[in-house]
Amino acid sequence: MSLELRDVTVDYGSKRAVDAVSINVEVGSVLALVGPSGCGKSSLLRAIAGLVPLAGGHVSWDGEDLTNTPTERRDLGFMFQDHALFTHRNVEDNVAFGLRMQGVPAGERSARVRELLALVGLDGFESRAVEGLSGGEAQRVALARALAPSPRILLLDEPLASLDRARRDELNDELSGLLRELGQTAIYVTHDQDEAFAIADEVGVMSAGELVRVGTPSAVWSDPRTEFVARFVGHETIVERDGLRFAVRDDAIQFADASQGVAASVMTCRFQGDRHRVVAKGEDGTRWSGWSLDPLVIGARVGVVLDAERLAPLE
Repeated sequence: MSLELRDVTVDYGSKRAVDAVSINVEVGSVLALVGPSGCGKSSLLRAIAGLVPLAGGHVSWDGEDLTNTPTERRDLGFMFQDHALFTHRNVEDNVAFGLRMQGVPAGERSARVRELLALVGLDGFESRAVEGLSGGEAQRVALARALAPSPRILLLDEPLASLDRARRDELNDELSGLLRELGQTAIYVTHDQDEAFAIADEVGVMSAGELVRVGTPSAVWSDPRTEFVARFVGHETIVERDGLRFAVRDDAIQFADASQGVAASVMTCRFQGDRHRVVAKGEDGTRWSGWSLDPLVIGARVGVVLDAERLAPLE
């Protein structure tokens, strides 16, 4: 079984937001859609949900064409950046909302709510007022509500964007583990490639409405194929050799003594955890971006040594 998109196209008046996107999402897998603001990733998510009409193409699940199926009959779960919780209802009523719409009996609803709240780390929160929750707690309630009806597809649109970095990393790890534990098929929209790489089985990079690269996180990072994708995933240096262009991956660079490799001067050196992020500028103006275990002095002359086997060829 899979979700299948074929030539999905979305127009807003004269503006093309999604341009003939085709992809399969296998049951139980997580696809992350990434790209800069305005690239079409949220519009594609809304097209899958049936919230915007298609200008062309088809959306289907396990061979069943959903293109003209109303949103409420597509068996989807939603989790959004703003939580969209009902502030006049307590936690239990929020989580049980979809179950109530399905006509699930009260006893079964309560049991399912308790099960899900325990699953997302909010055991005993049933009677809590939504307005008194922290940002992270509200996100967990929103996730439990989205999962409660056991949707065949979970759609998440920038679900962690409103949280600080530490809390975002924490919930990203928890969400990744939970989706895999449940075997939940999901599509996750984010502008943060680190977030996408951490949670997804496959990553789709979008640009100007087009899906320009799809693959596993490691494949997209190590073989971006185009300059746009290379720069988006963090490969800042592009070089040309023998008429071919390459993205220089961070792990292809070693900063050595100035007598070795390509001469450059250290521009920045920022401590990040157990290593230092270094940017050096070559005599020809090339910016070399990589890592060093030891701090390097700003302005110091260094040699940039490249591992040719770790260069990523570009189309």
